[in-house]
Amino acid sequence: MHLYTIDTLTVSKDELGTLGLVSVKVQDIIIIKSLSEKKRIIIHTLTDVYYTMGTLVYWETALNSSGYNFLVLDRSEMINQDKVILLNPKTGDAYFERIVNKQSKKCGVAYHRVKDFVEFMLKYNPEIQLM
Repeated sequence: MHLYTIDTLTVSKDELGTLGLVSVKVQDIIIIKSLSEKKRIIIHTLTDVYYTMGTLVYWETALNSSGYNFLVLDRSEMINQDKVILLNPKTGDAYFERIVNKQSKKCGVAYHRVKDFVEFMLKYNPEIQLM
């Protein structure tokens, strides 16, 4: 049980924070990537990229303990499971839009984990479409 639920994160628009701080809605986050050597986190929404400090383990724990559903795909990336709309069952790539183009953001898993990932996501959300 969590005691406090957040709905926004305070982040910066640039890696060093020189542009100041802004708020991003957690529900808008689709991918979180870690730059572990710098202890920095890169947060992706469909339209923007933001930065904050910390580790992937910290953010996975904090967000999931606050009632969100983030899934770590490897040592440096996790996705918001609730935002996956489309899956490529051959590559394991998860997309966050129904119409995919060159600018579409995607996230995938290692080849040897594709089958398990696709099965998990389809059980989690049977409405996900396959490419």
